[in-house]
Amino acid sequence: MQFDRSIVAIVAIIVVLATLTILYGLNRPAPVQSISAVEKVEADIIITGKGCAATNFTLAAQREPQITLYNQSTQAMVFTLPKMALALTVEPHQVGTLHLPRYIMGRFAFFCLTETAHMRLNGGMPGDFVCSLDPREVGPYALTSGTFVIEPHTRIEELGIAAPQRTQ
Repeated sequence: MQFDRSIVAIVAIIVVLATLTILYGLNRPAPVQSISAVEKVEADIIITGKGCAATNFTLAAQREPQITLYNQSTQAMVFTLPKMALALTVEPHQVGTLHLPRYIMGRFAFFCLTETAHMRLNGGMPGDFVCSLDPREVGPYALTSGTFVIEPHTRIEELGIAAPQRTQ
């Protein structure tokens, strides 16, 4: 049985495009939205010039695994969850979305720091590269820190694994 070369080429192109789509989806940059001074902003975490306004945040079980951050300060700020290897730089007066790992649950330390401090910690490298996976190294550079809780959820069942039962 002989395949037509054009069919093989089309299938190869579809496979390449599907792979690129998946890779882009996993590593896509966080959407950033500009905010005018008169707009009311709804965000999970507000960042000010002094760091994160909240020291505790809980992502409810029924929520999708993402949070929004609004930077009210006049300089770029970084929100990082070192143990998840995640960081997001949010420019002044912008809203950013941080996509979290879909199946993770538990308690994690988070930090808010200036982009300048993040770059110092990062050895001068700009961008959302995670500067350290050890919260003890990030802490001295941070303006604020807190506890980020992802409640037990049932998304893990998508993988055929039973969701943990909540204990009272």
